[in-house]
Amino acid sequence: MKLILFCAEWCGSCREFKTHFNALKIDGLSKHWLDIEDNAELVDEIEIDNLPTIFAVSADGLSFYFGEIPPNKVFLEKILSDIRFNKIPQKPMDDTLLSLLQNMRFLSPVLSQ
Repeated sequence: MKLILFCAEWCGSCREFKTHFNALKIDGLSKHWLDIEDNAELVDEIEIDNLPTIFAVSADGLSFYFGEIPPNKVFLEKILSDIRFNKIPQKPMDDTLLSLLQNMRFLSPVLSQ
């Protein structure tokens, strides 16, 4: 499973969420903390309305969640559990999210910051 957290250093909710994000330990989870300003070229065409926003994708790429998230560890764990156990309906992923996944393959997971 892959988890990408879109954030910004100036975002108070993102900074609050960083502790939860860094503490998250799930076998097979690759997680990335993606600052939207430092990585503008990766997120340029993705519509992000609020921060923090997550993009979580199942290992097979068939189930995903993309959306705003409150800085709450329990909420994040519930989304990841729902993806892992196929409780989120499968749907086609739009081209901008597919492109991001392809570009993210070249970045190392961020385990802590």
